[in-house]
Amino acid sequence: NTSKDKSKGRFLQVSGFRVEYDLTNDNNRVKSIDVLCANCSVPIYEHVACDKTYKIVAVDFIARGGDGYKFANSVIVSDVGPIEYEALEKYIVKMSPMWTPNEGRIKITWNDTDKEAVENYTRMMRDNQTCENGFCNFIQ
Repeated sequence: NTSKDKSKGRFLQVSGFRVEYDLTNDNNRVKSIDVLCANCSVPIYEHVACDKTYKIVAVDFIARGGDGYKFANSVIVSDVGPIEYEALEKYIVKMSPMWTPNEGRIKITWNDTDKEAVENYTRMMRDNQTCENGFCNFIQ
């Protein structure tokens, strides 16, 4: 939760990005965003360019404005296919155990008043998995 209003979500988990947040700066909490190069033969992260268009895939809840995220009218929301959480659950169960390396994709700077919220979020993320030697099994 990067919001001062601790009752709201608003903390996107993104793949292919490196994001640095500073919770001590109320008006500009995102310090930097890098994106994984899609056209590079060797994967590298590059700074997000304001003049480029990036294609993303998002869950229905976020694409439709959930948690207060607003997208331009160019967003295409598709209602075709399985319910996303069911598809994700099947994938995780099929691929388990999954290797979850520490990629350092999310960096958060906070002060003492935000420390509890960050610790609670981290604890919640660990509750549904068991990990050993860098491999995690997700519990159904």
